Amino acid sequence: MTLSVFQAARESPDAAALVTATETLSYAALASRVRAALGWLGPAGGLVGATALVAEPTLDAAVAFHALVATGTPVFLVHPKWTSAERERALGAVRPTFRIPPGLAWTGCECAEPPSPVPDDERPLAMVYTSGSSGGPKGVELSRLAIAASAAASAKNLGWRDDDRWLLSLSFAHVGGLSVLTRCLAARRAVVLDPGDVAEAVARHRVTLLSLVPTQLARLVAANWHPPAYVRAILVGGAALTAHLRAEVTARGWPILATYGMTETSSQVATQAPGDAPAAGAGRPLSGMEVRAVGGVLQVRGPGLFTRYVPSGERERTSDGWFETGDLGHVDANGVVHVLGRRDDLIITGGEKVLPQEVEDALNRLPDVQEACVFGSADEAWGQVVAAAVVPRIRPWDAAQLAGRLQGQLAPFKWPRQVAVVAELPKTANGKVDRKALAVQCRQALRPLGTQ
Repeated sequence: MTLSVFQAARESPDAAALVTATETLSYAALASRVRAALGWLGPAGGLVGATALVAEPTLDAAVAFHALVATGTPVFLVHPKWTSAERERALGAVRPTFRIPPGLAWTGCECAEPPSPVPDDERPLAMVYTSGSSGGPKGVELSRLAIAASAAASAKNLGWRDDDRWLLSLSFAHVGGLSVLTRCLAARRAVVLDPGDVAEAVARHRVTLLSLVPTQLARLVAANWHPPAYVRAILVGGAALTAHLRAEVTARGWPILATYGMTETSSQVATQAPGDAPAAGAGRPLSGMEVRAVGGVLQVRGPGLFTRYVPSGERERTSDGWFETGDLGHVDANGVVHVLGRRDDLIITGGEKVLPQEVEDALNRLPDVQEACVFGSADEAWGQVVAAAVVPRIRPWDAAQLAGRLQGQLAPFKWPRQVAVVAELPKTANGKVDRKALAVQCRQALRPLGTQ
């Protein structure tokens, strides 16, 4: 199906398209609102090149997005949580020809004629910034073809029901949020725009599909929420789904589907399928996507891959089209993809290699630990030692017996040698734990294990 709201309005005029706390727009009504936006954007010069849009999960921002997509205008998605300095750095790098002011309403604007359909080919659809979890943020150009291929692969894995409604709980400046908009557009299904409390939004709008980062999932678990029976899938990605959290939601019977993807792949690379038995890993590669491990590092290839980095123009592919992700992992005999963490996060202590995620899983299994993040701390004798920042469930929290409590779970060289007790773990705008920022913040607070 074509990524065009006008085509969707012709094919499914009465189907729900966008749902908010106060109104529901059918595809016919959304197309009318998009025509009004085009009446404003055209004279303003917004349709002559890349256009910057603050990607808030609001109706007016979604209308502007659909207007740009329908006309084939590349949209640079600005994260609403960026500071003014971060925003200006990104805008200076991309240099869009026009910026849509945030909070602009389209009601009352003069309507324009619908544009001719734009084919889903190699022309750019969006420019999305990575989270900066490794090597600093990068602008990523995603083509219409890549976005459409990703939507088709997701549909083949998950399927669609007539009553499906997908909650957009994150900014669509994050590729996970963007893909909710484009998947539902391609399938002529409804996107629920109700930011805030996820549980309340699910109940209010009878949401059937969710995309969450592990931080959001953990909050729902802590609130003792249970998904209603009409919620048929909760996709969890964007960061590592710890073994402890996976086991907890699996035991509760939640319809969790682990997924692995990134901005450079237009969202999903591999995802568990409905009906799969609960198991480790992120599922098998989706239709058209290939995954392999070379030297323990995952590489991917397929139609969902990005076009280039912006503004450098670099593609970073092998001669035969593979993109190296920088993620450590492997593909097992059943074709399931297992992600072990970022290569840049690997800790080498006394010649031994330690995966932070493995240590974090062990710490998070302790009943008095709410959340933990592990990283390397420089050490003259060992090169690095394992360090951990811990958010305890109770205070005061005593780490003196921590090593003994990890005995039998981890080899001694993996035990944290330095610990900092913190009130919370810093997160990036996309909801991931900011490991590098945490290491800097905790530098003075780290204490040798047992001296908290």
